[in-house]
Amino acid sequence: MRLFSSSLLIALMTSFFLLSCGGETPASKEAADNKEEPKKEVKEEPKTTEDPTTSNPEIAKMSEEAKAEMDKMSANACKCLSQHGEELSTFVDEALPMLKEAQNKENTDPMEVMGKLMGSMAKMKAFGECFQKVSEGINEEMLDAEMKTILGEDIDPKVKDEKQMEIINAFLGKNCPKEQQTFQKFIDFGKEMQALQNKGK
Repeated sequence: MRLFSSSLLIALMTSFFLLSCGGETPASKEAADNKEEPKKEVKEEPKTTEDPTTSNPEIAKMSEEAKAEMDKMSANACKCLSQHGEELSTFVDEALPMLKEAQNKENTDPMEVMGKLMGSMAKMKAFGECFQKVSEGINEEMLDAEMKTILGEDIDPKVKDEKQMEIINAFLGKNCPKEQQTFQKFIDFGKEMQALQNKGK
């Protein structure tokens, strides 16, 4: 899922890397991917009177087809957040203070900090496996082309990540504002993880 694969989601990728280093084999990962999660009842989120996608200047430039695809993709993401948001939020609440404390220390080994988080990271595995599938049935090529047209070919990668995340957050805010708040917490964790990795370079 290219649009959702922002560098701001480095925390998710890092968690899978660490879990795989902990003994997960390709075969066991494939089995986990193919294993169906118990389905939980997903309650319809009441629609808010204000649609955050209407005030976003980049979204205003999108075609109706692209907006429809983003609606479908965000709806899939909303389901993942509804089913696994509690575990994700618990993990972030545990991890953020640890990351911020590590950044305040002069000599911090990022790998040592990540090692301490390994146990907690298992809590977000189900969310990660669900989130990897949110683009199934979505026309990603069309969305990628739209992003290049709207944001430009030569845009700074950091600015591109920020703009794409604003678009994603707007669609999540439209379709599941409560779950969007959980996703924002996860993004905050991703930023802290990235800052810690940059400090260790």
